[in-house]
Amino acid sequence: MIKRSKQAINFIKENDKKTVVKHVLSHDAHPLIQFGKYGFCGVLAVMVHLSVVYALGLTVLPAIGENLPIELKQHNGTLNNIIAFFISGCVVYWLNIKFVFKPGRHSALVEIVLFFAVSAIPLAAASGVNLLIYRNSEMLSEIHLQKYVEHIANFGFIVTSALVNFAARKFIIFKG
Repeated sequence: MIKRSKQAINFIKENDKKTVVKHVLSHDAHPLIQFGKYGFCGVLAVMVHLSVVYALGLTVLPAIGENLPIELKQHNGTLNNIIAFFISGCVVYWLNIKFVFKPGRHSALVEIVLFFAVSAIPLAAASGVNLLIYRNSEMLSEIHLQKYVEHIANFGFIVTSALVNFAARKFIIFKG
């Protein structure tokens, strides 16, 4: 790992900015750079996900606000996260094949199905975390956080979803 890090530093020192940027954007970038690009794509996907969740939660499927019943927040919040999962999934799939992983281990259709199937595992876990947070929201009232239950649940959803995806995408779906 140290040897590869030194190689990466030497590459940066020995090449001009254009060459370095081209390498960073390539699929053959150093694994640490690849993980950084994956993280950046993940941040963009989270921003898309949260934008959809909050846009829906404030309009079409109300799930945000102190005056809403907890059951409605839980139901609509789950639906909003599922809808956002598919939208942000499409965004992150495109970003991953463009900038992070090499497509082609499987046919495009199999790759997309695997991508969403693997992502559905943390989706299920995240939905479970949301359920636990909403069902135990009374505990949050003891520490004066119950009014933030939907935000805590949304954060829990994102953290839980992110834990599995890198390894699954790198070793199961894409070439590397």
